[in-house]
Amino acid sequence: MNARRRTVELFSAALLVFFAGLANAQQGLVVDEFRAELGKPLQGPAPPQGGPANKPNLVDRSDFYFHKSGRRISFLREEDTYVVIELRRSARAGLQSGRVEARLGNDADVLDRRPFGKRPVFRVKKGRNRAAVLNRIRALDSETFVSPVLSSSKGKENIGVSPSVIVRLSSAANSTSALGAIEASMNVSVKSSLRSSQTEFELEMLDSPDDAGEIFALARALDALDEVEWAEPNLVVSAEHFFTPNDPQYPDQWHLNNTGQGGAVVDADVDAPEGWDVADGTGMVIAVFDDGVDIGHEDLDIWANPGESGGGKETNGIDDDGNGYIDDHQGWDFGDSDNDPSPGSGDSHGTAVAGVAGAIGNNAVGVAGSALSAQILPIRSGSMSCTSWGDAMRYAGKYSHVVNNSWGIGGCESSIDSAISDVVSGSVSGAVRGALGTPVLFATGNSASGWVKYTLSGFSGGTYDFEWRFDKDGSVSEGYDTVWLDDISWPGGASEDFEAETLGAVPSAFTSGGSANWTVVDDGVHARGATGQSAKAGTITHSQQTSLYALSKTVGTGSLTFWVWVSSEYNYDYFELYVNGTMYFQVAPGQYGSHENEVGYPASNSDAIAVGASRDGSIGNEEQRSAY
Repeated sequence: MNARRRTVELFSAALLVFFAGLANAQQGLVVDEFRAELGKPLQGPAPPQGGPANKPNLVDRSDFYFHKSGRRISFLREEDTYVVIELRRSARAGLQSGRVEARLGNDADVLDRRPFGKRPVFRVKKGRNRAAVLNRIRALDSETFVSPVLSSSKGKENIGVSPSVIVRLSSAANSTSALGAIEASMNVSVKSSLRSSQTEFELEMLDSPDDAGEIFALARALDALDEVEWAEPNLVVSAEHFFTPNDPQYPDQWHLNNTGQGGAVVDADVDAPEGWDVADGTGMVIAVFDDGVDIGHEDLDIWANPGESGGGKETNGIDDDGNGYIDDHQGWDFGDSDNDPSPGSGDSHGTAVAGVAGAIGNNAVGVAGSALSAQILPIRSGSMSCTSWGDAMRYAGKYSHVVNNSWGIGGCESSIDSAISDVVSGSVSGAVRGALGTPVLFATGNSASGWVKYTLSGFSGGTYDFEWRFDKDGSVSEGYDTVWLDDISWPGGASEDFEAETLGAVPSAFTSGGSANWTVVDDGVHARGATGQSAKAGTITHSQQTSLYALSKTVGTGSLTFWVWVSSEYNYDYFELYVNGTMYFQVAPGQYGSHENEVGYPASNSDAIAVGASRDGSIGNEEQRSAY
């Protein structure tokens, strides 16, 4: 949903108390700056020493399947890098780490990859026998699978795959006969049906594949069957969370109510007091599907499952309500498969979102949430299979009146699409809203602005040649397919913001070369600070490059800083900085500060409500989309 003047006016007053706070859960975020400190102090005009960051190589192994819409969903492999996946939900990946490390010996490096949780991740060293290393890990037991580490075509990283495929049968298919025929012809077995769904099943490969490509091939073969509506590899992915506040409390909650104070140009709040006159969230439950919620927080009213609460049912080790989750009296941790949805180490996002959405109001403690009398249902995520992502979404929709999701994901689209559809359409059995369905909200993403700051240190006074270059490979154009440059601060203190330059011309203190010239533009969408001029790379096509030069530039002692916005094909088209002919930065969109002008996934799902963020604006006294 685009944020224009009165974002919340699109909602009814009765729903305002739920949606307004959730939309503003992102307000405190600013785009992180990427700073690279390369090189040693310079001696005279010698160039800084160093080079581009050592990024892992990504290789194409034809790992792809088809979305139900026919769209191809592809993945690249991180070369020689693997994650150990447990094949049973009860398996504890953390117990494997020591055994895996012992089997690796000196042939591989153990990597710290937090998105995979406790699952062991390793990279085979160059020159070592990859097959032998993988076979040693596979021999540990029959309950693990060694998956390559994948990246999606949109740059989402740290994805694994299990040797199973999720299928959704068509409504016309007889599930018993269809599954029997598939088992007989495809060398698979039905591992389980998905909870709260009668048409989706997880099919397990009877023979563990030698390569992950066999899993994707199986998904494509199943997808081609008339009885199958869609098929998706059972990927293991973590959400990328959008908003991490740094304020311990909100002493001035201007987003709830303001009249342009505090430097705001316009009244850009959500009109919470007007909403509270209609409803304040009494009797409502907001599911916060995130990285955990502090269930003991004094300013949060945590939901209690009526089927698992009272008379000691909270801790009796029995699934009293028969929903498949033992003692889930205050939500569920789908990442670790237990009944404690509290945050893990470093997880501060979910509690903050819960507070903005539903912190208890009028209690003389902390802050007030938008739905200040609602309860919070914590749903904790982690590094999870497609099965678990679908289960978690349906669980959230079953027990709540609205589901908030401040995350994006790089896989499991069919499973998540199906779960969202079930939740929104009222198809989840026993849901508190019944056949009405439960609204599902998603953050649109935090890449609205691609401006990223770069810093190169170590200059001493002298004369240097500077080159900003945009390189395209031999095929494919994506995004805006260009680069913007602005706000250069030269070593010694001088600066260049291009504001005094002639529009449409090469900046006067620079030269340009390559297949097309850089020019000065006045683009409100891509301007630093929402207004003003910047330099933009010339329009080029495949296997071409365009450069902006500051030659024989005399500078003082200190650091070079500048801001760049790159938007082109992930991992193939590059922005680069050269000093005296030596490259010091090389970045492709998706690596650092990527720009995604479209709404991210799952916010782009047509059954979801996509929520963006706005701010008071300086152009025409209009509210504007937030920079991030």
